[in-house]
Amino acid sequence: MRIIKVSLYLLSLLLLTSNLFASGLVNGTYWGKLGYLDGKSYPMISSFKVNNEGFVWGKYKFNYEEKTLEGVFFDGKISGKNLKIYWQDDAGKGWLDVTFDEKFDSFEGTWGVKGPEGYWSGKK
Repeated sequence: MRIIKVSLYLLSLLLLTSNLFASGLVNGTYWGKLGYLDGKSYPMISSFKVNNEGFVWGKYKFNYEEKTLEGVFFDGKISGKNLKIYWQDDAGKGWLDVTFDEKFDSFEGTWGVKGPEGYWSGKK
């Protein structure tokens, strides 16, 4: 029984430290694209910051049909290489769900309001 408790403790510690390590790597600015299901895509700049508790927030900017839209990310949480975060701008609000590469130099994922609306990518 003691071995099981120690094993669970070590596993919890490993998961906690790997998430804290990953959180620090997420910090930064990523250049990429915001794509829609109809095939249209727009250049995108996404910036993320992570606090000591592992919560992620940030901002983004892209040009959409001759208009620059700026928005914010909030209530984000990193789990391993996956980030689930929420966004809001003048056009609306929704969610973003992305997966980072091994070095956290780039990400790809989907975004949406109610259901998936398209893809979102970025590279440092």
